[in-house]
Amino acid sequence: MVIAEKHEQVAKYVAGLGGSAKKFNGATQLEHGDLGTTTIVEASGHLVGLVEPEKYDDKWAGSWRLDTLPMVPKEFKFALTGKMEKKRFDIIQREVKCADQIVIATDPDREGENIAYSILERIPGAMKKPIKRLWLNDLTQKGVAKGFANLRDARDTYNYFTEARTRQEADWLVGLNMTRLVTLKLQKRGFEGVFSVGRVQTPVLQLIVDNDNAIRDFKTQKYWKLVLHDSRNNVDYTTDKKISTKAAAQTALAAARQQTAVVQSVSTEDKSTTAPKLYSLTDVQGEAASQFGWSSTYTADVLETTHLTEWLTYPRTDANYITTNEFKGLASFAPTIQSAIDLPFDLVNLQPRAAFINEKAVQKAGHSALTPTLVDPGLDLVNIQDAKTPGAHSKVIPAEDRRKIYRMIARRALMMFAPDMKTRVTSIEVECDGQRYSLKAVKTTDAGFKSILKETVRNEQTPDVQEGQQLTLEPKLIEGTTKPPKRFTEAQVIKSIFTKYNLGTPATKSEILHTIVEVRRYVNKNTKGQLIPTERGITLTEFLRGSVFVSAKLTSAWEDYLAKIGDGSGKPQVFLDNVVKLISGGLSHYSTAIPELSATPKYTAPVRSDAIADCPKCKNGQISLVSGEKNSGKYSFYGCDNEKCNFTLPHKFGASVLEADTIRQLCVNKITDVLRLNGRKGSYQARLKLNSKYKLDMDFVKEGRK
Repeated sequence: MVIAEKHEQVAKYVAGLGGSAKKFNGATQLEHGDLGTTTIVEASGHLVGLVEPEKYDDKWAGSWRLDTLPMVPKEFKFALTGKMEKKRFDIIQREVKCADQIVIATDPDREGENIAYSILERIPGAMKKPIKRLWLNDLTQKGVAKGFANLRDARDTYNYFTEARTRQEADWLVGLNMTRLVTLKLQKRGFEGVFSVGRVQTPVLQLIVDNDNAIRDFKTQKYWKLVLHDSRNNVDYTTDKKISTKAAAQTALAAARQQTAVVQSVSTEDKSTTAPKLYSLTDVQGEAASQFGWSSTYTADVLETTHLTEWLTYPRTDANYITTNEFKGLASFAPTIQSAIDLPFDLVNLQPRAAFINEKAVQKAGHSALTPTLVDPGLDLVNIQDAKTPGAHSKVIPAEDRRKIYRMIARRALMMFAPDMKTRVTSIEVECDGQRYSLKAVKTTDAGFKSILKETVRNEQTPDVQEGQQLTLEPKLIEGTTKPPKRFTEAQVIKSIFTKYNLGTPATKSEILHTIVEVRRYVNKNTKGQLIPTERGITLTEFLRGSVFVSAKLTSAWEDYLAKIGDGSGKPQVFLDNVVKLISGGLSHYSTAIPELSATPKYTAPVRSDAIADCPKCKNGQISLVSGEKNSGKYSFYGCDNEKCNFTLPHKFGASVLEADTIRQLCVNKITDVLRLNGRKGSYQARLKLNSKYKLDMDFVKEGRK
């Protein structure tokens, strides 16, 4: 039995295996010469998820309360996430029980492992059966056939599941505990809504806020630099030294005019530069954001759809290298790719080179860099149709966007075989008035791959000077101003920030940004793609200022240890114990800490009046008038002060105000005396009463409305 992750994979596996296939009770069955009767079932994504807090303990249900924190389950519980998932699970369970061998063929990554084993561990006896792993880099018929012919022992990749499960449990602990803590504390200070905290998303948010603060606090300053101008060659000898005052700059200028510049050193170096490295997922997301303005989430969707077309290798990779065999395959197929994207040039570098080949890096990453598969898109690249992404919440990917992503990746892969760029770099250093000045002139002798890509190259004037030679140069002052940091863009966060701090995985980086920007609204993205934190985002990071939960450095250390769990050298419980310890420390700190916040609360904290009566519903709390102010205006109602009780009564009933005596009657007797009430069509008489569900009903008096 083969477990696929997506519906689209099933047809690919059937084509790769060959044989006669038929549908059978929600599965696909075929006869295969080597494997025998083979049934393919699809998980259709995550069928199993962690249960909510109330499933562990009654005190974690209902209204959030600080005295229930931290929430740390003795053992994490998992459950099927819905009715459709239950139906899909039943099909898989039926086939597992019939199978004498299981092949895990979900996506070849951590989440694919998590999807498969979360299902199998719920099926009695499943984990005791022989299990193999299909690990594919492309979904071509040849690639699938080769993968099934070389199935891996499932133990080779099982640690990826352990890592994914540990990551999932850690996210639950941090997310639910810290979200409740921060939300309750901020609501008490008058802020509305839920303030979601995430193990990775909040440190990323902090980096964006820090960038915004650096821009806001930046003060522009003038500076002056002294340069020596060579009018004969029209070049400048420069220094990094900045002079902070104009008077000092004028003094330095006058002194330099009295001195002769002497050449201290001249060196020439011929350089050969290979084409840029192959694409990882992060690289493509950053490039697509820069070139097309795409979000990282959308780019991932375009890649996934194009991968399922069989044109691209597996997209969720953080590798920039391929194997020797993959290089040889691409070398033989390169003319076909050239024809498909109309990029003709002579293929000259047809031998594997270290700039692109690294077997160990590929093995460590689990996948090679993103490249075209050995399938000719041919005319299909022109006639390609719009396509939908897989999954329940699919979206349409325009054909033009699929063409763009294919051409981008194909062009980068072809550059491996293009000529290198060759340059001659001349470095000259001179001294004047005790100060060193330098010049670096780059002359391109062969544009190589740059000419194919139609990119500009450097061809700078090179002075003909000798060491020890005295030069007649004209000192000049150049005035400049310091520049503020550049505001982060999604492209920069994806390409640089995530990599610098080792945050997230290839599969989660785009989702993290999507959550911060689109879901939580902690950050806005302007028309230039720049990321600007909102007041809510700033308030959250100010509240957590200085804590481990906004520390990119700590999160990076966590990611390092999670990677150790993935390679078998780390222990999940050690990691989770550390997470719990930090959460407990955070709860202890914020029990007394009152962080300074720059934002003004959007509403006043609720105020309770003196108690009116005992609560008729829970019998433990007391009823009082609760009043406050929100964005929409002032509000008031009668409510129970027992946090576990949700009993409330209105302060205003239609156009009438219910006084304390009326509420006291309701709570004690479950019914009031006859009241004169005001409605939209005039006044009327009625008694108010509590029904069996403790909701408000009315008994009109016989004379009815007046």
